[in-house]
Amino acid sequence: MMISTRSHLEVRCLCHRGRSPPSPEETSAVGWHSSCTSAGTFFFFFVCVVADAAAVVVVVAVVVVVVVVVVVVFVVVVAVVVVAIFVVVVVVVVVVVAVVSHLALLLL
Repeated sequence: MMISTRSHLEVRCLCHRGRSPPSPEETSAVGWHSSCTSAGTFFFFFVCVVADAAAVVVVVAVVVVVVVVVVVVFVVVVAVVVVAIFVVVVVVVVVVVAVVSHLALLLL
């Protein structure tokens, strides 16, 4: 039989999360019941909590980065559109003023 590659710590973390080990080999390999009831599990409880917290921090960090990137892209796109509209308005105003002044000079 093939023994799973889960670590002792990982199996103990499964215990603290209320899950059973995935295979009998792992149970016997790490002393499943003793690891769930021994005094040493207090340490593993905190290690597992820290591991879970680290996973949450990573997920939150990824979400924050994605949100920041989306916001930055949105702001850049809006800025480009606003500048483009401003340029078009300025060009139209300059052309209208030039045409009106040219017509005024012709009429005088």
